[in-house]
Amino acid sequence: REALSFQFESFVGLEILRYIRAHNIKANLFFWRDSDGPEVDWLIQKGDQLLPIEVKFKLTPRPSDTRHLKTFLSEYPEAKQALVVCLSPTRLKLEDNILAIPWNELPSQLADFFMHKDP
Repeated sequence: REALSFQFESFVGLEILRYIRAHNIKANLFFWRDSDGPEVDWLIQKGDQLLPIEVKFKLTPRPSDTRHLKTFLSEYPEAKQALVVCLSPTRLKLEDNILAIPWNELPSQLADFFMHKDP
């Protein structure tokens, strides 16, 4: 299961890169780690816009899966929203500004982010 989780996280990162390159978007993809240990799997930066993304290899992410995203959002107020990409068949609102999405909705969420729209 751990190997599948790592592969799913890598897949999501590659899909983000593919989207950025296919649409010729000037953006960077990073991971983020706080000096105290919390980390976020993927961080997209386009100009002054930030979108933190956690990847969870599970059908039903829980609000507890958002703790590192909440840390990031509190430290970087310019990030207005965050995503959890998961295996859920439907979107789930985990917090006011944190949405869990099925992996196959990632391209439309990226389009919304790059067009400055909220999910």
